[in-house]
Amino acid sequence: FIKPFSLFEGPLFRFAIYKNGDDIFLLCDFHHIIFDGSSLNIFINDIVTLYKGGVVNEELYTGFDLSLEELEIEDSDLYREAENYFQEKIRYIDSATSLPTDINGNEDEGYLRESSVYLDKSEIELFCKDNGITPNNLFLSATAFTLSKFIFSKNLLISNISNGRSNNHYQNTLAMLARALPLVLNINSNESVKDYIDNVQESLLHSIGYECYPFIKIFDKYGISPEFSYAYQVGVVDTIKNNDYMVKLESLTTESP
Repeated sequence: FIKPFSLFEGPLFRFAIYKNGDDIFLLCDFHHIIFDGSSLNIFINDIVTLYKGGVVNEELYTGFDLSLEELEIEDSDLYREAENYFQEKIRYIDSATSLPTDINGNEDEGYLRESSVYLDKSEIELFCKDNGITPNNLFLSATAFTLSKFIFSKNLLISNISNGRSNNHYQNTLAMLARALPLVLNINSNESVKDYIDNVQESLLHSIGYECYPFIKIFDKYGISPEFSYAYQVGVVDTIKNNDYMVKLESLTTESP
């Protein structure tokens, strides 16, 4: 079922229905250029609604509408403001943030390690509420601070993943709206922890507010492509609930030839 798509011939999606006893499985595959994670959730919810005899509203704004809007935005004051914002931020950065080579100078002999720490979700939420911040902002601040210790620099350029749906028109659009946003952060030793977190949040909000400026433009102009990408995700979506109806999701994997 899983096989490469042809961008020149299409379609860029495929479906199949399999039955195994009383179980019925819907297999679906989409090219990422037309579909993102939020689209999948919307799509499955719509299928469940139809399956239960409900009505699904037609898209008011499509991915094609988004493409036309992005072309118009390129000639707007917002686009030029976003360009100036990133230009001002990046001019203080020599290169994208990257970890130095292993201490012996041989990357092939280094080790990739993973560490998991379990935190009390209710305690995190209470702490954030008391301090007027979001969990996303808290963990981004902690990530940037830790990363700065590894690279021996107080200036960082990383990327942040946005769902691209800050415009309410596209909340229910089936398309590839997710995008990587450049995020320039500075750690000032004279700041309090609260001031540092507030500044990180301000940088994040500016980056999202100026997401109309494509990342590829920054790469073309400055030759900078961040090696670190930050994404805040609370768990993995493996079930979608539509009122009292539950749909279980399972990913299929295949090895590349």
